[in-house]
Amino acid sequence: MYLFLILFFIILVDPQISNTIIILVSNYFYTFRYCWYYTLYSLTIMINNYLIFLLKMIEFLTTYPNNLICCITSVFLLYIIYLIIKIII
Repeated sequence: MYLFLILFFIILVDPQISNTIIILVSNYFYTFRYCWYYTLYSLTIMINNYLIFLLKMIEFLTTYPNNLICCITSVFLLYIIYLIIKIII
């Protein structure tokens, strides 16, 4: 225990070691901020592109031929669900 305290005191007193520790810690936080900024920036771009994708999908699904196909398909799928429920019950 005393050896640890002596070594700790030596580290704090020596200016070269102290400056090195300060530089390393500050660079660690700089790296953390840099990575965090670009992670958030990438997530923002992904969310914006996802919203654009959803708008395009809504636009494509509500145009003339596609809306009829979706309606007919949903009628068939509802009939299949009706058959499945009829078998279960």
